[in-house]
Amino acid sequence: ATNLEHLSNSSQNHLIKVEAGNFTAQASLIKGRLGTYGHATPYNYDYHTWDGYTDYNLKFGKKLSLRPSFSYQHATIDDTPYSIAVGLEGVFNNKASMYNYAASLKADYAPIKSLRVIGAIRADKFQHPDDTYLSYQGIVTYRTHENGIIRLLCGRSYTGSFIQSTFLNWTLYEDPFFKMRALGNKNLDLLQNEILELGYKIKAGKHLSIDASVFRQRYSNFSTAVTNVVAEGSIVPLQQAEWDVVYENIALE
Repeated sequence: ATNLEHLSNSSQNHLIKVEAGNFTAQASLIKGRLGTYGHATPYNYDYHTWDGYTDYNLKFGKKLSLRPSFSYQHATIDDTPYSIAVGLEGVFNNKASMYNYAASLKADYAPIKSLRVIGAIRADKFQHPDDTYLSYQGIVTYRTHENGIIRLLCGRSYTGSFIQSTFLNWTLYEDPFFKMRALGNKNLDLLQNEILELGYKIKAGKHLSIDASVFRQRYSNFSTAVTNVVAEGSIVPLQQAEWDVVYENIALE
């Protein structure tokens, strides 16, 4: 069985976008109810996510443009109507919110006809983990002749932070002898990807083009659920054993 066999979801999506000259603004709302084990009541939760984005394209002649932007995201989950309010144990057993906002700047520069340089930098401020992450990307393309372009790309990017790995609070099993809980972690380092690529694209005919590239990617800050023994159990005297399954970063690259 896979997790997808158990999931259920009902949602609504609202989006508004405004463009005026070089200015763009967008706002969206997604809200709904998700069940991690179908419609089983204690494993459902309500959620809504707000997204806002705005940017402005500044042009300096025909060779240079700058695009500053700002974005904001706010997400809330609440499973209390399906767990605590009806005397059941749920996945989160709480109402929780998290947010992040980001500012970025993109530059596009073409000093000569055959050369183009694109660079971007972005700073993300997260609530969990309480830290600021800097990501970037740089691309240089050069037209070697009418039908050939060589490119060099480098960049660093991160995943976002997620509700489940942050706020999970689920008692998986409990009896007088043994208790196991699954817990989130508000201080996880985010998965990081660094890439370096060299590529060449050539138009070999009216209906054929060939694109070849050599690249290297490096991922770090993986995380997974790790089992920790909180308390050793015993029969005489009777003492309940406690194990916590906690999301933690692991030394994997």
